[in-house]
Parts: sequence; C-alpha cells; structure tokens
Amino acid sequence: MAHVLRSAIDEINKVIEAKLKEIAELKRSVNALCHEAGLEPLYQDTDAGKEGGRVVLRPDSYYGKPLATAVRDYLLAQGHAVLLQEILQALEQGGFDFDSVQWGPENRLRNLAISVSKNPAFKRLPSGVIGLKPWYQDKPDRPAKKRPAKAKKTQKAKKGEAAPKKAQKAAKAPKAPAAKRPATHTGAVAEGGSP
Repeated sequence: MAHVLRSAIDEINKVIEAKLKEIAELKRSVNALCHEAGLEPLYQDTDAGKEGGRVVLRPDSYYGKPLATAVRDYLLAQGHAVLLQEILQALEQGGFDFDSVQWGPENRLRNLAISVSKNPAFKRLPSGVIGLKPWYQDKPDRPAKKRPAKAKKTQKAKKGEAAPKKAQKAAKAPKAPAAKRPATHTGAVAEGGSP
C-alpha cells in the first residue's frame, strides 16, 4: 500500500513541478512585456525551476523544439545574457536534437554562433555574451567604425614622382602586334553556316 501511495505522490509532484514552471514562464512573459513598455517587472519570483541561481534542465527540455525557440527559452530562464558555450551546453543537457539540424559534435559551437548571429531575436554584446534583442531595445547600437577612404592611384605620374608600378611594367613589356580579324558584316550568313 505504501508503494502505491509513494507512486501517487511522485506523480502529483511531477504535475506540480510542471505547473510551477508554466506559471514561472507566464510571469517571465509578463515581465518581458513590462520591460518593453518601460515599466518595472511585476513579478520578482520567476525562478521556479532554478536551484541556487542555475536553471535545472530536464533531459527533454529542448527535445523537439526549433533551435531559436530552445535558445530563447534558455535565455528567458536565465534572465540575462550568457556565453555561447553555456547555451550550447544547456542545449546538449536539455536534449536538443542536433541530428535534426545535421550538426556534428565538432561543428556545433560554430553553427550555433552562425545561427544566433543571423537571427534578429538575439543580440551579441561587445563582451561576447548573447542576449535577447528586447532586453536591449532602449540601448542604441554602437556605430560601425568607418574606414578612411584610400587615395586612388592615377595612371599618369605627376611631375617629379615615379610612375605607378603597373604603368612601369606596361612600358617595359614589348607590345605584340595585334592580330588582324576578318571583316564581318552584321546579318551576313557565311556559306553553308548559320548567322
């Protein structure tokens, strides 16, 4: 009898854990919307599913999910930007199916970096960590550094200056006589041929 009751308790605890995670995700969603609206988060206790500040992953947390969804879910659970290696480790621990995207173990980090950089939902910070774009909407992107324009070289050398190398080589090389081409008329058809 005790065995049956313990089994029932375990099943009910699994349901409670799933419901707590669902509620925590809803709270995080509300907080994200508050952030978008420029308001303070409504919920401080969105850490269901965390132990000691770390996200507890089930072995099937990310199984069957698209890559971007799995990465977004992990970042939301963390609540802050993390290194790409940490995201990869979480995906592996959470059962993400890398075979579905045809990524071998040797290329996973590289492929993840490429996928995340191409997805506008994510933002790579100068420190190298990856976060969700909405977390940084109120912060302007750094302007791209402009390279100084290079001065164009001219073919003609100015007085007192040496001629460019291409012009010097062209002057030294003997010119081959141009081959004469037979004159052709447009629309004319050669004997026995087509135009």
